[in-house]
Amino acid sequence: MVKVMNQNVFQACADQLMAQVHIPVELKKVASDELSNTGLTLCFSQQEALPIWWESELSKEQLSRLASLAKHKQVVATEFIPAGLATQMRKLGIQYMDAAGNAFISSGGIHITIIGKPKPKPKGRSSASTTEGKTGKAFQAAGLRVVFELLMNPDLANASMRTLAEASDVSLGSVNAIHKDLIAHRYLKKTSAGIRLMDREKLMHRWAELYPYALRQKLLIGRYTSDREDWWQSIRPTSGIQLGGEVAAYQLSHYLTPKDGLLYVQQASLTELMKTLRLRKIKEGEVGVRTIDVYEAFWKIADSESITAPELVVYSDLLATDEPRCLDAAERIKHEYLR
Repeated sequence: MVKVMNQNVFQACADQLMAQVHIPVELKKVASDELSNTGLTLCFSQQEALPIWWESELSKEQLSRLASLAKHKQVVATEFIPAGLATQMRKLGIQYMDAAGNAFISSGGIHITIIGKPKPKPKGRSSASTTEGKTGKAFQAAGLRVVFELLMNPDLANASMRTLAEASDVSLGSVNAIHKDLIAHRYLKKTSAGIRLMDREKLMHRWAELYPYALRQKLLIGRYTSDREDWWQSIRPTSGIQLGGEVAAYQLSHYLTPKDGLLYVQQASLTELMKTLRLRKIKEGEVGVRTIDVYEAFWKIADSESITAPELVVYSDLLATDEPRCLDAAERIKHEYLR
C-alpha cells in the first residue's frame, strides 16, 4: 500500500475536484486489493466508488500498463500531469486527477474533464520562482478566446487591453488577468519595441489540445443528421456557417474523405442552417447514417468569405478525434497552413 504520507496529496486532489465541479466528492477507505494501491476510493454522492491508484511519477511508457487498469474504473492520482500526457490518457480512457485540479472522470453517469491547470508551486520556494504569477487563466475558456486572437494576429500582443477585449469578446478585467498569465508563462514578452508573442508554435499546439475540452464543449448546440451525402455542399460564403473537422479538412487538402460532420454557426444563422442543409436533430438512442455536430462559433464569421473554419480550429477538431486518418490530416493542415 502507498505510504500514508501521500494522504495529503489524495485529499488535495479531491478538494480541487470538488471546488471546480461543485458536487460532493469524498475519499473513503477500503481494504487494499489489486484494484487500489492506496486503500482509498473516490466517491460522488451515491455513485459507484472508484478505486484510487497512486503513481508518484508518470511517463508515456507507463500508459499501456495504466490503460489495462482502466477497465476496472481506477482513477490514477498523482501530484501533476502535464497537458500532453493528460491528452494521451484521455484518449486511452485512463481516468485521472492531480493536485493542480486537472481531472478526467467518466464513469457511472459522471463526466468531468478539467484541463490546463498549472503545476502547483512547491512550498518554501522564493518569490522569484518561475511559477510566480501563473494562474492558468490563459488556458481556460475565456483565455482560449484571447489566445486564439493573438495567434491569428500576433500584432495584438502590443495592442491595448481594450482592443484585445473587443477582438476576443472577453471582458476587459478578464483580458487583463489573461494577459498577465501569458506573460508569467513567457508567451508574451516585454521588449524595448513593445510586447511580443513568443513560442507561437508551442502556444498553438497547447491551444489545439485544450480547445475541444475547455471551450468547444461549452458551445455545443446539438447533434444532427442528414439524409443527403453531400449535405455540406449547400454552404455558401458569408452565410454565417462554416465547416469544421473532417469536411473542412477535405475542403482544405482533399486528403481526407469525410465521414461525419462538424459545423460552426452564429446563432442568427441557425434557422437558415436547418433550412438550407435540411438537418434533423438526432433523437435519443437513434444511430444516424451520419452525425453532424453543430457548435456556436466563438469567432466572427458573418462576413467571412471562407466556408471553412480557421485552420487552427480545424487542426484542433481533427486532433480531438484520436482517429489515425484524422491525425494524418491534422499534420497536413499544420504543415500547409499553420507555419
